[in-house]
Amino acid sequence: MSSPKTGKRIEVRTDSDNAIEVKHLSKSFHLPTERSWGLKQAIFNRLKGIKGYKDQRVLRDISFNVKKGEFLGIVGRNGSGKSTLLKILSGIYYPSKGEIIVNGSLVPFIELGVGFNPELTGRENVYLNGALLGFSNKEMDAMYDEIVDFAELREFMDQKLKNYSSGMQVRLAFSIAIRAKGDILVLDEVLAVGDAAFQQKCNDYFAKLHKAKQTIILVTHDMNNVRKFCDRAILIEKGEIALDGEPELVSKSYIKLWSDFIPFINPRKMKNPKAAPIVDPYTGKTHDTLPAGSVVKYSTKVRVNGKDYYRTEKDSLKNLDRAIESTYLKEI
Repeated sequence: MSSPKTGKRIEVRTDSDNAIEVKHLSKSFHLPTERSWGLKQAIFNRLKGIKGYKDQRVLRDISFNVKKGEFLGIVGRNGSGKSTLLKILSGIYYPSKGEIIVNGSLVPFIELGVGFNPELTGRENVYLNGALLGFSNKEMDAMYDEIVDFAELREFMDQKLKNYSSGMQVRLAFSIAIRAKGDILVLDEVLAVGDAAFQQKCNDYFAKLHKAKQTIILVTHDMNNVRKFCDRAILIEKGEIALDGEPELVSKSYIKLWSDFIPFINPRKMKNPKAAPIVDPYTGKTHDTLPAGSVVKYSTKVRVNGKDYYRTEKDSLKNLDRAIESTYLKEI
């Protein structure tokens, strides 16, 4: 349950350079602590000073602007308040305190496929979802082929949606959603839909939008997309803005925030037996390393939601030594 609302969300159309202005935004929710089994119990709780809920502060005094034509990335750990912020920007939630000024029309891409009916065919769901986005039947007739071709589902359009895989449903939903036109697009992890080929198609589409100076706000955990598309990025931690600046800097800060790098030297690169050894944190074995200042290959392992991800990078041994000295294992 939301807390009492004293904040404001204003939609305007002005010549201002800002597409969105967020001023001292805060959001809280009431979390029930005990149940009231009727009016009598509720009155007794009130007389005893028992509120029956506690305040959960999700966003705390956030302020930032988004310029027209800017591609802004918002990153942060799960539970930091990113999606709540997007829902407030989209008008789904109302701010508890503060003010948001939206200059132009805003189209949210937050819950793809909302409104889909599994008992209807893919074709019928295209028209149903289009109607929910405000398109007429005539407009949907004109864009139907583009939607189907983008989703690559033409041979499945007369099957019921319940027979689609989850990936097929998301592809169809995304292909419909991108037909909506607005001055500002708000995206919540929608670049991570479908298989690798479809993701590349999505990336190409958003690269065109970026080149065309479309105002976009992207919430994501993928730092590659932040570096590739964003002009600026914001890191949110515990409901507050921890960093607002260059995408590369914010990406590095985000990675340090939620992961611990576990570097180890590629044994094929270790040629100098006189150099000080380094301990491989996985096996406990020591390896000879190259002299300080040499460029080496090392791998990093990051554990996210129970899965291990690896990547190989190059760095100077001096930097690598410093990284290893500060490395420790912890549960994410």
